[in-house]
Amino acid sequence: MTAESLRKADLLREHLRGEGTELCLFDLDDTLIYTERIFRSQMERFAAHVAMHTKSDYRDTWGLLVRFNDEAFSEYKVTKSRWHEVVRRFVDKFPDQKAVIKNGLEILLDIYNVAPGFREGAEETLGAFIATGVELGLVTHADYQWTRLKYALLEMDRFIPWKNVHVVNPYEFKTSSDWLDAISKHGFLPEQTMVVGDNVLGDIIAAREAGVEKTVYVEGTTWKLYLEGEFPSGTIVVKGGIGYLLDTLITPAPVV
Repeated sequence: MTAESLRKADLLREHLRGEGTELCLFDLDDTLIYTERIFRSQMERFAAHVAMHTKSDYRDTWGLLVRFNDEAFSEYKVTKSRWHEVVRRFVDKFPDQKAVIKNGLEILLDIYNVAPGFREGAEETLGAFIATGVELGLVTHADYQWTRLKYALLEMDRFIPWKNVHVVNPYEFKTSSDWLDAISKHGFLPEQTMVVGDNVLGDIIAAREAGVEKTVYVEGTTWKLYLEGEFPSGTIVVKGGIGYLLDTLITPAPVV
C-alpha cells in the first residue's frame, strides 16, 4: 500500500472503531464489480441478432428487450430462467423467426461465462478495510455457479474468504432475513455491522429492517428496479462509485 493508502486506512480504522463497527458486508454485483456492463453488452448483441433476422429497427427491438427483461425480472429475478422467458416473448412476437430467435438465447446465457472486472477503486477500498482489521463478507443473490466463477477469476480470496460469501435466494431481492442470517454467521450483531450496496430495496432498506444502522449506498447500477425505494434516514450516499467510499467515510459526508 502507498503512504496515502496507509493514511486513509488509519483514518478508516479510527472511523470504524468510533462507530463500533466490527463487520462490513458488501454487495458484489455493481457495488464492487462492473456486472451491468456484461448484461448490457450481451443484451445489445441479442437485440442486434433479433433486429437483423426480423428486419426490425434496432431501437424498437431494444425497447422490446428492455420491457420484456423488466417484466421477466419481476418473476424470475436474477436466475437464468429470466432469459428463457425473454426469448419466449420474442418468439411470440415474431413466430416466423422462432428458430433463429431461440438460437439467440445462447448470447444471453453467455453472460454467466464472463467475470466482470472490478469497479475503479474497489480493490484499493477492500485492501484498506482489511488493513483496519474488521471482518469482511459478501452478500449476493446472483447465480451460485456464476458467483463461484467471478470469485475465482477475480481472485477475491485476496480480500474475502469463500466461507464469508453468502449467496442468497436468486428468485427475490435480498431480505432482512438474509442480512440477519449473514450477520449471525459471522458472530456479530446488526449494531456492529456496516452494509454497503447499490440496491435500494435489497441492500439498504432490507439491511436497515434487519437492524443495521450503518447503511451505505454506493452509486453503481442504472437498473431502474434497483433504484426504487426511499433511503432510510441516516443512509450515507457515496457519489461516483465504490472508489469514493473511503473518502466519504473519513470525511464528514452528507446523509439522507
